[in-house]
Amino acid sequence: MLYLLDANTLINAHDTYYGMDCVPEFWSCLEFHARKNICRIPPMIYHEINPKSKEFRQWLDRNKEVFTLKEVENSALIRSVITQGYGNEITDVQ
Repeated sequence: MLYLLDANTLINAHDTYYGMDCVPEFWSCLEFHARKNICRIPPMIYHEINPKSKEFRQWLDRNKEVFTLKEVENSALIRSVITQGYGNEITDVQ
């Protein structure tokens, strides 16, 4: 199974309880799982991550190839997930 990470997963982890200098094992574990193709970050999401920390930015840059999902986007599948999984008539509030 492949887990996709959202930008806030990494940003919140870094900015709260799992800072790189506080819990380096968390970041090593993420790298380990990315190298085993267990977790990835979609390219569009990767570009949303704009860390304030220089150390966090360097870590992201150093691991970009390891984390970036290399799948080709399938527009038909995305539309199917949106219409069947979420529904056609969802409002912004929902």
